[in-house]
Amino acid sequence: MTPLGPTAFALLVWGSIALVLASFAYLAYQLGRDVRA
Repeated sequence: MTPLGPTAFALLVWGSIALVLASFAYLAYQLGRDVRA
């Protein structure tokens, strides 16, 4: 396996985790804003 293999896989995994966290944070922000409004 080339050195790029594991690196690309790690980037894909961390990218997915970051995307999920960003989506959750955005939803929490929207809900919080609606409650305060």
